[in-house]
Amino acid sequence: MKGFVITHLGKRCKIGSDDSFATMICSLVIQRNEFILEGGNMSGARIGSWQRIREGLDVEIEVAEFDDVSEDCYTLIDPEYNNIIEEKDELLEWNWKLEKFREIEKILKEENLL
Repeated sequence: MKGFVITHLGKRCKIGSDDSFATMICSLVIQRNEFILEGGNMSGARIGSWQRIREGLDVEIEVAEFDDVSEDCYTLIDPEYNNIIEEKDELLEWNWKLEKFREIEKILKEENLL
């Protein structure tokens, strides 16, 4: 079967499929200092890692052909990750609010209500 071999935090996980699909998403959200790794297949092998970006964070993803998938991959949620979720970037939030305000203001002006 074809799929992904992920080596992360000293662990190796094989996610693949003969008859369906395997997915892998790896994201760096720079403004939130966030690293996300998620993957899985229809047979149940799953991997998930949510962490702060930091020096030494090492992930190897290889597209390969292999005979068996990992039965038990892993999920890691860095304790610091909860802080990332709770932190809000005030500038982004204010910019979003300003954008919504301007959209509403434009509609109100078009309808001669303002």
